[in-house]
Amino acid sequence: MNYYPHHIGDFNNATRNLSWTQKMAYRELIEFYYDQESPITANLADIEFRLGAHTQEQKDAIKTVLEHYFTFDNNCWRHERCDAEIAHYQDKKASRSKAGKASAAKRARTQQVLNKTQLTSNQEPKTKNQSFNKPSLQDCIDHIAGKVKDPRHTAEEFYNHYEACNWMIKGGVKMNKWRSALTGWVNRGKKYEASRRDNTANRSDKNDQALRELYS
Repeated sequence: MNYYPHHIGDFNNATRNLSWTQKMAYRELIEFYYDQESPITANLADIEFRLGAHTQEQKDAIKTVLEHYFTFDNNCWRHERCDAEIAHYQDKKASRSKAGKASAAKRARTQQVLNKTQLTSNQEPKTKNQSFNKPSLQDCIDHIAGKVKDPRHTAEEFYNHYEACNWMIKGGVKMNKWRSALTGWVNRGKKYEASRRDNTANRSDKNDQALRELYS
């Protein structure tokens, strides 16, 4: 035990008749009792050595206190109040240990469930909308009519691409909004065509410049 309740009033009333040396011996004895959490040995010489009692007055004080405030039982010195406090402390310690083990076991079970859930999630395709309604080719054509020169050709490219991958998008997620996906497809196609025309024009300009320089 690293701590015990010391009631000053109770201690002073119980030791009013003791000398200062005897009071010190009493404090040393009960603190030694609490520290080892067990009764004090019957070997006086060992007690005196452990408590640092070197003078005869100190040794006599230890003997007097043991005889008046402790009970000699089963070849050791016992103290009723100390035994009660130690029992209370050990009960609390056991309860905290039990609660700690239960808490640790609960955390372990929770972690196992999380690990299992994560494993299952990683093994199965991620789907945000299980009720996704696949569009028809005509739905795709109608959606982009008037937005591209050849809506049927563009719609067929989009439809065939996602039909081949079961309408899954990046990350293994089921497509949720096909109209938004088709609009994005059209916009990316327009950007690609614009970039391709720019590159072609640049190459043509460079060729014209090279010819002019060659024949100038």
